[in-house]
Amino acid sequence: MNDTENTQPQGGAAETSSPQPSSQSPAPKRPVGTYVIAVVLIVGAVLIANVVRDTAPAPETDSNVTVADPVEDVIVTIDEETGEEQKIDLTDFVTFVDLSEFDDLSEATTVINSTQGKPVSGEGAETLVFGVVDAEEENMVYFATSDYNQDTGELFSGVYHYNTITNRWQRVYKQTFEAEEDSPVSMLRVVGRAGESLILLKDFLDNSPGPCSNIWLAAEDGPTELLVMDLNDPYGSLAPFPLPETLRQQAMEEVTECEANF
Repeated sequence: MNDTENTQPQGGAAETSSPQPSSQSPAPKRPVGTYVIAVVLIVGAVLIANVVRDTAPAPETDSNVTVADPVEDVIVTIDEETGEEQKIDLTDFVTFVDLSEFDDLSEATTVINSTQGKPVSGEGAETLVFGVVDAEEENMVYFATSDYNQDTGELFSGVYHYNTITNRWQRVYKQTFEAEEDSPVSMLRVVGRAGESLILLKDFLDNSPGPCSNIWLAAEDGPTELLVMDLNDPYGSLAPFPLPETLRQQAMEEVTECEANF
């Protein structure tokens, strides 16, 4: 640490000299009252600034919550035979982002395939399908992939938990869908998360809805289906997900606005 510079001579008191007479009149002294008034004004300004700062509203921040308040819980029947139900808290519900907004799309595609010995593109490669949903952990996301085999008519669908920094991944679920007579082959998409519950859309290959269609209403208007997966038991808990009324109303408003501006 640098010592503070000493402006006084060392070795004793500072040297003094006899005062010299001056031909000029001494400058008039400023009244003490002026300083007192200035100090009072400064202190007052500081106090006012502190009061304004303490009472000012906090800046608004963006949120990834989609469901508007108030939010109701969703009751899901996870076993039709026993009637076992599960309550899902939607207070921290997050929705998907499109693949076009996922900066790690190319890298994630390469990593997911190459680490399994698969080609990174073309036949035999898993392709990421929308959407991508933030996990509870920082820099972690969930997404689904598909790999359609034209020769067999089968489609492999995987659900992954992926770290966007380390590129480490875990496949939490997989399923192979077979084409049914007069029906396209099914696939899975990740569309939302509520705590430890992952919301999936069971869609079908080559589904091409209209420009104003809404993913949350798709299950009500067609053959698609919303499902919920307990991430603590992925293979034992896939069940139909009842669309919350608040989310339905928001989706309908978005469709109405889109159709009015299309």
